[in-house]
Amino acid sequence: MIDSGRLFGRGISFPPRVGPDGRVAWSEGEANIREAIQVILMTELGERLMLADFGGGLNSFLFEPNIVTTRHLIQDRIVKALAQWESRISVQSVDVESDPTDPECNAGRLTRSSFMPLSIANPNLDNRKYQDLVNEALARIPVYNPEWTNFNQSDPGVTLIELFAFLTENLLYRANRIPEVNRRKFLSLLGVPLQPAASATGLVTLTRCVPVRCHFARSAG
Repeated sequence: MIDSGRLFGRGISFPPRVGPDGRVAWSEGEANIREAIQVILMTELGERLMLADFGGGLNSFLFEPNIVTTRHLIQDRIVKALAQWESRISVQSVDVESDPTDPECNAGRLTRSSFMPLSIANPNLDNRKYQDLVNEALARIPVYNPEWTNFNQSDPGVTLIELFAFLTENLLYRANRIPEVNRRKFLSLLGVPLQPAASATGLVTLTRCVPVRCHFARSAG
């Protein structure tokens, strides 16, 4: 049987919540993809501070007239947003229709899509995975907090460890994929700006290779 979580990906469910066992609730496979689509379409452009282009930006159509042109623009925005931010699907059709019960309301429907396996290469800087990070954190507990002896998955502290391990795994994956523009921005936030253009300087040593001969004329007398 194919593991849909391994094939299509697994992440924290949306909206984030705590499951009946006290742990962070997860979603995987097609459910995780549907939740990702919901996140993309509900996010406004500029809402993500360090990823201003992320999202569907559909609220910009809120006060536009409910005409065919507006519905086509909404449809185009949905297709482009999903194509850019959700690589696990291939959108084939998006329908945006006027709600017959409310002339000022539009209803969008993603009628057909195909799912593609999620392929993620291992990071080059750090190859630790989620379970490695969890095991490492649990191994440090007796050293830094010996009073903590309950390491069951129902423990709230273990839930937090799993959450931070998940976030750390994402950071490790992205660490080696930071583009140059982001790297410069991060350095600027740390107070390390680019140095302005300046003339080159260097040390120069002059040596005499050929002996200099001096001729002196002496007057008679």
